[in-house]
This record gives sequence, structure tokens and C-alpha cells, in this order.
Amino acid sequence: MKKSSKRTLSRMLAGTMLVSSIFAGAVSVQAEEAPLDTYKTVLMGDADGDGIITANDASIAYRLDVDAEFTKKYGDLYDKDVVDMDGDGLITAADAAIILQMALTGKKEEKDITSDGIKIYVVGDSTACHYGPESDTNYWFKRVGFGDGLQQYMTDDVEVINLALSGRSSKSFATGINENGNEDAEAIANYAQFKNDIKSGDYLIIAWGHNDEKTDKYRFTDATKDINDETSFKWSLYNRYIKIAQDAGATPILCTPIVRRGTGSARAGITGNDIHQPAGLGDYGQCVRDLASELNITLIDNLANTKALWEELGKGADVKEVAAGLSVSLSLDNPDLRPDGYAALHAAVQDAGVDNTHLNRYGADMVAYMMARDIKASSSTLAQYVKDGIEAPAFDNDKVINKDWVPFDEGKYIPSSIWKVTEPWAGSVFGASVGEITEDSHPSHDIVEVNGPSEVYLKAAGSKGKIASNCDGLVMYFRELDKDQDFTLTATAHIENYTPSVNQTAFGLMLRDNVFSDTNYNTNAHYVAVGNTSQTSGKALVSVWRRGTKTPPEDPSAEFDANKNLFIEQTRVTAEVATDNDSQYTPGTEVALKLEKKDGVYTLQYGDEAPVTATVDEWSNTDLTAKNPDKVFAGIFVARACEVTFKDIQMTLY
Repeated sequence: MKKSSKRTLSRMLAGTMLVSSIFAGAVSVQAEEAPLDTYKTVLMGDADGDGIITANDASIAYRLDVDAEFTKKYGDLYDKDVVDMDGDGLITAADAAIILQMALTGKKEEKDITSDGIKIYVVGDSTACHYGPESDTNYWFKRVGFGDGLQQYMTDDVEVINLALSGRSSKSFATGINENGNEDAEAIANYAQFKNDIKSGDYLIIAWGHNDEKTDKYRFTDATKDINDETSFKWSLYNRYIKIAQDAGATPILCTPIVRRGTGSARAGITGNDIHQPAGLGDYGQCVRDLASELNITLIDNLANTKALWEELGKGADVKEVAAGLSVSLSLDNPDLRPDGYAALHAAVQDAGVDNTHLNRYGADMVAYMMARDIKASSSTLAQYVKDGIEAPAFDNDKVINKDWVPFDEGKYIPSSIWKVTEPWAGSVFGASVGEITEDSHPSHDIVEVNGPSEVYLKAAGSKGKIASNCDGLVMYFRELDKDQDFTLTATAHIENYTPSVNQTAFGLMLRDNVFSDTNYNTNAHYVAVGNTSQTSGKALVSVWRRGTKTPPEDPSAEFDANKNLFIEQTRVTAEVATDNDSQYTPGTEVALKLEKKDGVYTLQYGDEAPVTATVDEWSNTDLTAKNPDKVFAGIFVARACEVTFKDIQMTLY
């Protein structure tokens, strides 16, 4: 730059500073000026949008550069494309100087700002995300995220881009590392799309909370700490989303998480985890509200909206409960099989029991409607893009129901989408009494690869699951094998917590004939196992056992129901613990386990005990093709009231 040019710029900057000081208390803040329309001609430098270039416009540009408090409070109201006179992507004193020169000389510059339209980006978890056509094939009501419901309430010149992903938190979505410490390709791609594509005039809807509560180090963010702490929920929301959007000239909008349907009564309401106030971890909904207030950002209070709706409608009955009340079986052709109360908003799992976390089509549309309604009533510039006269959706069974639903099939294994582990290993929580298992809600269970498939932590708590004579409910980490596959599986069980006094608690290695994914549907599959289980309230612990069918009576006319005559055969009761069971599995206790099937012989060994061996024919009443005729499942497991880290896991196939 020539000296004369520098001198001129200095004079203009000095003039700008003078104008800024004169007008500092009188800058015209345009309350939510509309962002640029598609293919709009604008008057460059007209920061306040009054149609003329004045010193006030220069003062606004200057204060956007030097006054952090002003920028924090009002920065989103000004269009960077109009104020950025030198085109460097920043608002600086140099832009203020150019605008002041235009004001002093009466110069006007009109410019066509072309745009490919306004985009609303959505980032969040499974309550917001898109589910493909292959998802939830056996659900009665499939899961639908509210991010997919928003488009119908917006004007035609707006495009909703749903980047939300199931199971992620505000942290793991941005870092691209899942809860087992593995690279998350989907999160990496979606986060990069958000950062690279969002632009001036766009909007970012930020809907986290469900998984930020999870205490694994890859997802957890702390709701009790402030925005300056890098471990906090506020820091994560601001630095990973809000600031990036604002720096691009886009407008962030914060959302509190929706409620979980929960188990409360209509009179008592819902509390605790269901409204994102996990014990000792803070209040995630209030954390979002506070951050929105601190940063002067538009808030959509999904938590307040859905909690009020839940309390108005009540918990409700799901399809399975309705069918039981009518004494009918589940059938797509029965028009009376429709949920009521808040259950009508939620997905229904394979056996038509309610999924308390995720929405169905009606629920997604309802939450999206409440969001659009609140945006329309707000001072946000997004309000103008919400259609006029929108109305709450009505429940329509034909739209919600999965017309391809088939009754639950225990013999059909569909891999879980919840537990992100190393293939060919898989994880699942299934069977009697395990409760609801979703990406966002499994407080009593966990499956974590500590060191890939060689060291894995399993958790069963709260008396969820069981090993009973006629059914079982397990947390299991396993491999699917052909039914004739020979193998040896070994591991060392390191006890983190074990409560033998809780009847039906168990851990160990297991070979079984069925596994299904993350549902409370009861199973009474056949299996063989080695490890330990308490079957008589801790008075005798069993180290080798199996489930089979009692031998039918010789008299063919006698009644015999194989399903009612299932039993656990306690092949070995570990005698030495019968009188000292309370101290048998203190934290830190380790025991080596082995389960082998080779050349028609089972071999099961617990610690230093002599191995138990039997031919497949000798254990023929334990039929590992009873449920699934083609496959078997071998792995590690826990049930009911124990936490175990299985070390040195090795599987050898023959």
C-alpha cells in the first residue's frame, strides 16, 4: 500500500473511531433483521438495513470488530455479507473505514448476493436422527427422529439437513471416537459436513444431552461445570458447535433434550434420568437453558414441552399391553391395537413393547411441531421461515405402523446397532427382566472393549436379567458361529462387583443356541456355561451348568410340554463356597475359565477345578439347535448383579 493510501486509511479510521464514540450509545440495533433472501440485491455497507449508508453503519462495523460485549449480544443480527466490504471474511476496522468513506462521499454499491437457499442443520443424538429403511425391520412402530419431522413445517425455500446420529454425544460426534475408543467414520463425516458447509444465513439446531450423561470418557461432558472448563457440557456445546456456526455467519439455536417416557405415574410425574437429572451429574436441561441465556441464543425447550405433554397424557399403555387387555394376539389387521397416552408417541420394539427413549413417526412430528411453533413465536430470524397456520399432528395408525412387521422370531439373529465393538465380535443385552435397552438409555448394563476383543468389561446391575430354570436375561459379548464349528474359548474373569446373595446372578463363558438384540423378550434357550451363578440366594454357587429339557415320560399319553419342563442341570456345585459365599467374589478376584467344543466333546473348566467333559450325545437334552437350527453363539456374559472385566479373551476355531 502506498504512503498516501495508508495516510488516507488512517484518517478514515480516526474518523470511524470518532463516529463510533459519538454513536456508541445510539447504535441502531435492528431487532432480528431478516437474513438474505435467495438471489437478493443488497446495498453494501448498509449494516442497519435502513436503505442508506450513514456513520451509524460504520459505527456498527467498527464495534463488531473492537467491542466484544456488543458482538456477543448483537453480532448475529448483522449480515456479514453486507458489512464485509473488503471480502476477507472478517468484520474489521478496515470495513468500517470503507463504509464511512461511502457515507461521506454518498457512494452506493449494490451487489447481488447469490445463495443456494437457507439451510437448517440439525446435530444431535438418536432422538433427532434419521433412520434408514433397513432400520427397525421388526419394530411395530419404527423409530423416527424429530430432525426428520421439521421439514414439513418450514417454507419451501428452506432445506433441513439432518446430521444427527444415534448414540453420540456432543463430544463423541465432534471427536469421531465412539464409546469403545474406536474411530467413528459416520460421526467424522457428519461433523466435517457441518463445519465445511454451514454458511452465512444458515441455522444450526443443537440437540444434545441424552448421551452427554453417559459416564464413559469418550462421551461424557459435565453439566455441573462452567463454560471455561473443557470437560463441561457448556464448553462442548459452545466450542464444538455454537462458535463454529457463528464464525461462519450462521445462527445457532439450542435445544434441551426431550424426556424419556419413563416409569413414573401421571400424578407423580417423571424425575431423575427421565428428565436428564442423573444423580450426581447435574441438570442437563437447565445447563442448556443457562447457556442460551448467557450467550443470548434462541432456546427451544424440548424438555419442558415434552414433560408437560407427558404429564397431560399420562404414561399410557403400549400395544403389547393393549393386546393383553383385549385378550388378542398382535396383528396388523386389528384396528384396536393402538397405544394411548404418551406411549402413542414412542417407538415399539420387536414384541411391541414400548421403547421409552425413541419417538415414532407421530412422536417425531409432534416434537417437530412444538419446535416450529416455538420458533414462530420467538424473535429468531428463523421465525419467518416457519409456515403460517401450522397445526399439531394427529395420531394415524396407518402412518405410524410398520406394515412389514412380523411376530418376534427367536431363531432370527439381527445384529445390534447399540454396541459398537470389533467385528466379528458383537454385543447384546437380551432376555428376561433386562428392561429397556437403547442407545441412549441402558443405565443397568454396559459392554465396553477395554482393549479391543482381548479385554472386555460387562455390567449387569439393578437386578436386571437373570439365570433361571425356565428363562434367562443376559449381557453378552459373543461370536456367531456355524452350528458345527469347533472352537476353544478361554478368558480370565476379573471381578469388579459380584453379589451372590442376589439370586440368579451369574458370570462366565457360554455356548447357546440363540441371541437376539437388545430387547426384554423372554428366552428359554438351551446352553452350556462355565463360571458362577447363585441359584439359591447364595447358599450354593454353581460353576458348571447347562439348560436342557427334562426327559419326556415313557408313557406317551402323559402330558409333557417341553417349554414348561426346561431345567438347569447343575453339573458342578462348587462345594467350598457353600459355606463362605459372601466373600467368594470380592473385587479383584480372578478366575480362569475355559469352554471348548471339539470332536463331539464339550470341555468346561473353572479355575483349578478338574475339567468337566461330556459328549454332545451325553448332553443331547441340551439341544443347541432348538431355537436357531443353523447357528450357535459363543462368548462371555454377566447377569443380574455383577460387573466383570474379562481379560485375555482368546477364541480358537478348528
